[in-house]
Formats: sequence, C-alpha cells, structure tokens
Amino acid sequence: MIVETEILVIASLVLLGGMVVQSTIGFGGNLLAVPVFAVLDTDLLPAPIFIATIAMSVAMAVREHDDIQWTAVRSIALGRIPGTVIGAIVLASVSVETMQILIGILILLAVSLSLRGVSLPATRRVFTAGGVVSGFTATTASIGGPPVALTLQHLNGPALRSTMGASFTISVFVTLAGVYAAGRLGFDEILLGLALMPATIVGFLISGPLRSRVNPAQLRAAVLVLSGSAALVALARGVF
Repeated sequence: MIVETEILVIASLVLLGGMVVQSTIGFGGNLLAVPVFAVLDTDLLPAPIFIATIAMSVAMAVREHDDIQWTAVRSIALGRIPGTVIGAIVLASVSVETMQILIGILILLAVSLSLRGVSLPATRRVFTAGGVVSGFTATTASIGGPPVALTLQHLNGPALRSTMGASFTISVFVTLAGVYAAGRLGFDEILLGLALMPATIVGFLISGPLRSRVNPAQLRAAVLVLSGSAALVALARGVF
C-alpha cells in the first residue's frame, strides 16, 4: 500500500476539519471525510480512518464524562456486534468501484434522514437497532455516526457529544475486528491510521473554544451540504 504524500496531507486537513465538526456537535466527522477519502484514495478506508479517530473519541468521552448516558452506550454496543458481522461479510466481497458506490449511497441516505429530522423514541430497542445499522455502515462505508445520532437526538449538547464519544470508543474496536476478519486490516493500514491521528487530535483541541461560539445548526447544515456533494462525486467515480 502506497499513499502519496500530497494525498496524505490533504486527507489530514480534511480529517482535521471533520474532527472539529464532530467534537463540536457530536458527530459528522466521518460523514465529511469519508466521501473525500473515497475520491482521494480508497486505501484510506475503512481501517485507517477508524484508527486515526480512536484518541479523539476517548477525549470526547472524557471531556464531558458526567453527561454520558451509559444505558444508551451499552445498548448501541450490543447492536454493533451483529451489524459488524454482516458488514464484514459484505466488505470482504466488494470491489473498489462497488465500495465507492456503496459509500455514496449510504452517505446520501444518511444526509436524507438527517434533513428530514426523523424522530425516534429513546428506548433500549431503538438504541440497539441504531447500533446494528451503525455497525453495518461503519464496517462497509466507515460511517457509523448518523444512525447512532438519530437515536440520541433528544439529548442536549454535552450529553450527545460525550455519549457519542463513549459509544465510538467501544464500537471502534468491534468495527476494526470486523474489518480485520474481512481481510482489510494489516500493518500498512495501522501505520496509515497512526499517521492520520495527529490531525484528529488537533481537530479536537481546536473544538474546545469553538463549542460555545459556533452555531450548531449552521455547522450541521454545512456538513450535510459538503457530505452530499462529496458523496455524489464518489458515486459518480464508482459508476463511471
């Protein structure tokens, strides 16, 4: 696996911006970065981006740890396991072009659901179902946040950010296990993920003073627009 230096720099900058978004509103980092990565170089997906974001997920959970909703975290983690197994089976059998198409479709679906503001009851069954969908989309398309965010949208800012962070911290290892089982995680992917990790840490640090200054609604709208545009590009590349 060889990723050009220029691509790695661009990917780091994109990931930094995505992590500023995620640390500020609770999710959206991969939704922004993954379609761009799919266009830049598919070797950046799926394992490297998850390895890169481990430290940031832990930091998100620790920063506002008193607000973590542990019932939701446990239920989401439980659902993540079967979702990851299904996703690993799919991931092991798809080509690069199919992967780009899958990423584009799943991101556009996530954007559509976010725009419609789907409202779900805050129950353990809903959290577990969100974990199943998240496990599948995370393993196949490196995007596990939107399904979980939909089940947690009733929470306030600190609770949403910390609960998402705690959920990501636990779930990322489940996802990486599935990616490994699918034959898509090796030494090269680990090194690439570690090379991208500084960008996620800087993004988290930048988000600290921004949490009280940035309008979450406007930032969320920008993420959805950029994500949708990048998803269309990834979809077009996969098709043509």
